[in-house]
Parts: sequence; C-alpha cells; structure tokens
Amino acid sequence: MALTGIVGMDGDTQPMTVGTRAPGSVHATGMVVGSSKSPLSQAAQGSSGGDDMAVGIPPTYLQDSMISVNARKATAYTLEFGVVNSLLRPNRKSGAGFATGDVQISIDGGAFVNTTNLPVELGTTGRYSLALVAAEMNGNQILIKIQDLSSPAQFDPMEVVISTEGIVSGAVVANGSNTSSTFATSGLGSTSSVWTDGYVRFTTGALAGQVKKITGYNGGTSFITTNAFTTAPSAGDLFVIVNG
Repeated sequence: MALTGIVGMDGDTQPMTVGTRAPGSVHATGMVVGSSKSPLSQAAQGSSGGDDMAVGIPPTYLQDSMISVNARKATAYTLEFGVVNSLLRPNRKSGAGFATGDVQISIDGGAFVNTTNLPVELGTTGRYSLALVAAEMNGNQILIKIQDLSSPAQFDPMEVVISTEGIVSGAVVANGSNTSSTFATSGLGSTSSVWTDGYVRFTTGALAGQVKKITGYNGGTSFITTNAFTTAPSAGDLFVIVNG
C-alpha cells in the first residue's frame, strides 16, 4: 500500500494551510503547519500583505519553509510538492533537476541520508513527486530536507516533517450512495486501501464518539468502508482516523 500526500505552494484554494502563506495552499492527509525562517522573507511578508512569495525578496536570499503532515507508519508514501524558483519568485521552478544529495531523510533523529528516490516532476508544472519506500517511513518522526546544492541555487529549500504517531482528519461529502458503512469523504488522499485496518472516530454530528474499524478505502472515489455505524453520517460531519 502507498499513501500520497500533496503539498502545494501555488495559491490553490484548499482546506489546509501552511504557515508561510496566510492562508496558502497545502494538500495533505493531515494537519499542516509551517513557518518562514528567513528574517528577510519575514520582513517581506510584513510589506506585502503576508505573501510568503513576495517578489521583492532579492534572489540571493532563499526562503526556508517547514511543513508537517501525518501519514501511516511503515507504509510507502508519495509526497507531492511544489518548489519556488529562487530567481523568479513567486513562480514555481520547472526542470529543477534534483541531484544526489539534494533530498535527504532522517528517521527519528538519526543521521541524514540520501532518499532512495529523487523527486520527479509532474509534467512541466514545477510540482514534483517523491516516492518514499516503506523502510523510509518506518519511524515516528521523519524529517526530509529538500535543497538545491548547486550554486546559484535554482529553488528555495524546504523541510517536510512526517509524523506517523498522530491522527488524520477528514469530512463526509454529500453523496446519494452514502450508507452507515460506506460514505464519500474528503482529506484522505488518493491511494486505495491505505487506511484499511485503521479506525474512524466521528467528532461531530449524530455519530460523534462512535468508532468503527475500516475495512476498505477507494482512493479513486474517496469512499471509505467501515463496520456499520448506527446510521449514515451527514455531509460535513468530521472524523479522525487512528492508525491501526
């Protein structure tokens, strides 16, 4: 099984935010937080209405953003993210050409090592896909550093913290096929079966407090299947998934 998390830096309207943009776009299966650690970029935010990709930042200064997502332990995970062109902010950088050493991973505070795979661009969008193997996800806290080691750097550095200890949140989506044991969702990613054997616990609505085991998940339709709840959930009801 593999899980896909998507981190956007493009200003799309999405339900989660990254701290370097207020609000910005992050596609992920869990809560996302972040901060800009460059004093210059913070100053630029103050003069540009909070836009972390302010054009006024000199290209010799790179922004360093940190993003956090939740994922499932010891399960292959595909992270999709956009990189910012260091020489032409706020545009994305297409054709980044990642080289060995540009992407490194640390598991539970261990030494940084190169990832098994390098990011691959999705078309010519400036958005990239990084496939992490199950062994690279076998920890409670996984830190990934993404940077351009060439000079001058072509894209801004970023860090991604992946936690496998937390919970993933989602919401019920209106669909005529929803029942007490299968219903359409949002926020759970696009990879089938990844949440099987986990547990759904509703936090709002008529089913609040009820917990049921997950028996299947269809990433194409975003329908989740569980042991039957007492009734079908309503659109907008919120729930969390606890890793099984």
